[in-house]
Amino acid sequence: MRALAIIAAVLVIAVGFVGSAFVVQNSLRTVTLSLNLGFAAWQYPPVPVMWLLGGSFAAGALVGGLFFVWRSWGLRAQVRNLERQLAMSEAGSF
Repeated sequence: MRALAIIAAVLVIAVGFVGSAFVVQNSLRTVTLSLNLGFAAWQYPPVPVMWLLGGSFAAGALVGGLFFVWRSWGLRAQVRNLERQLAMSEAGSF
């Protein structure tokens, strides 16, 4: 289990390093965002690509973190239920 945690940490660090290098390489480029829905259209002023990449990377990390927290809460509840069942079965065996 400890080896898996080390591999996961190394993977997260590697992805973070590659993502930050990509963001820095695109720091001087800008892009104009526009949205046309047919009945309404918006056009935003030029935005640095670095902000878009950093924002999407942060949003992905936030969604992944929230998923991890949600999953860990579910597993924690399952452990509590199993411990309660074990305690009840041990109490009944005496």
